[in-house]
Amino acid sequence: MAIQGLRIIVAEDNKLSQIVLKKKLESAGASVMIAEDGTEVMTLLGENEADLVILDMYMPTMGGQETLEAIRNLPDPGKSQLPVIACTASVMPGEEVKVGDRDFQAVTGKPVDFDQLEAIINSLV
Repeated sequence: MAIQGLRIIVAEDNKLSQIVLKKKLESAGASVMIAEDGTEVMTLLGENEADLVILDMYMPTMGGQETLEAIRNLPDPGKSQLPVIACTASVMPGEEVKVGDRDFQAVTGKPVDFDQLEAIINSLV
């Protein structure tokens, strides 16, 4: 399983979702760091190594798209090119989650389907 040994930052402002994601990913062998918003993601990236980031699209202070842009603009290519997965309950009309080189590498819905999330992570690492 590719998740084994990964260092994953999960950005999620909902406490229950934090607990569930952390428990599921850790049970698959990942080391998980939780951030409540994009500002905390950037702090964690400044202080830690990570292999993957999962971003809730709608968080207070600094949302998913803004956080992705900040990650992509980091001077360290090892961090600016991290795989980033968008996690969203819905995409609002007129909005889209862009997937590509400098965008999100994948999108997953909420509630999270862990088989799907595992397949996405395995495809990215």
